[in-house]
Amino acid sequence: AAEGPSLSMILTNGLRTGQTSSNGENQPGCRLYPKVEDVVNRYKKFIMKFISDFFLTLSFLSRLARPKCCNDDDMGRTLPWFSLVGLVLGLLVALPVFLGIAKDYPLVQAWIILSAGFYITRGLHWDGWADLWDAWASQAKDDRFWQIIKDSRIGAFGVMGLIIGMGGQLILLHEAARQHLWVIIVWAYILGRLGAVILAYSGKKHSRPGLARLFLTDADKKALSWNLFVMAGFGLLFIDIKIMVFSLLLLCLGIYTLYSLGRKKQGINGDFLGSAIIWGELSGLLAITLV
Repeated sequence: AAEGPSLSMILTNGLRTGQTSSNGENQPGCRLYPKVEDVVNRYKKFIMKFISDFFLTLSFLSRLARPKCCNDDDMGRTLPWFSLVGLVLGLLVALPVFLGIAKDYPLVQAWIILSAGFYITRGLHWDGWADLWDAWASQAKDDRFWQIIKDSRIGAFGVMGLIIGMGGQLILLHEAARQHLWVIIVWAYILGRLGAVILAYSGKKHSRPGLARLFLTDADKKALSWNLFVMAGFGLLFIDIKIMVFSLLLLCLGIYTLYSLGRKKQGINGDFLGSAIIWGELSGLLAITLV
C-alpha cells in the first residue's frame, strides 16, 4: 500500500492535492494548504509588529512605557492602537472603584481616578484643552489664533476651561463611582482616544505643520476601523445600549464642533486632538446622567 505524506513533509512542503494519470500514478497538483512555517512566520511578524507599535503608542499617550526613539513613519503607525491603549489606561484608573478602595467615599474615589489619569497621561491632553480654550474664547482671528495656541503660558480662558473640564469630570466620576460603574470609566477612556482618531480622519485636509500632521496623514480607514472595532467590542459586551448611543451622539457632536472650528481657522493641530480626547472622556461619563 502507498504511504501518505509524513508530518515532516507537510511542514516542509505543504499538503498538495494530486492528479491521477492514466497509469495510476499521482501527479503533482496544487497546494491544499500553505507551508506551516510560512503561516507561523507570518503570524510571528504580525505579533512582533503589533507589540512594537502598541508599546510605542503607550509610550506616547502615557508614561507607562519607556519612551522610544522613532521616526515620522513610526508615529503614524500608532494611530490604530489609540482605543486599545485607552482600554488599558481605563482599566488602570478604574481600579479604585473595581477594588472598592474608599468605597464609602465616592468623591474621594473620583478624585483619585482624576489624579491618576492626569499623572499617567502626563496631563498631555488637558494642556491641549486649555490652549484651545485660550485661543477660542479670545475670539482671535487668523494668525493670532495660532499664536495664542502656541503660547506656553496659560491665560484666563484656559484656566476657566480647565475648571469647567476637570470640575465636570470630577462630578461625573463621582456619579460613576457612586453607582460602582467602573466599566463606564473604561468606556470613557476608550471614547476619548476614539475621538482623536475620528477628528484626525475627518480633518486630514486641514493639518498644520507639527506632530499632529504625522497622525492626520496616516489617519486612514484601516486605523479608524481598528479603533471602531475596540469601541464596539467593549461597548456591546459591557455597556448598556442606551448609554452607548447617548455617549456616541455626544462624542460626534463635540468632534463636529472641533472639526468646524479647525476648518474655520484653517488648521487642526495636536491641541485639537488633545481636546477631542478630553471631550470623548466627558461624553462617555455624561451619558450615565441622561438615561
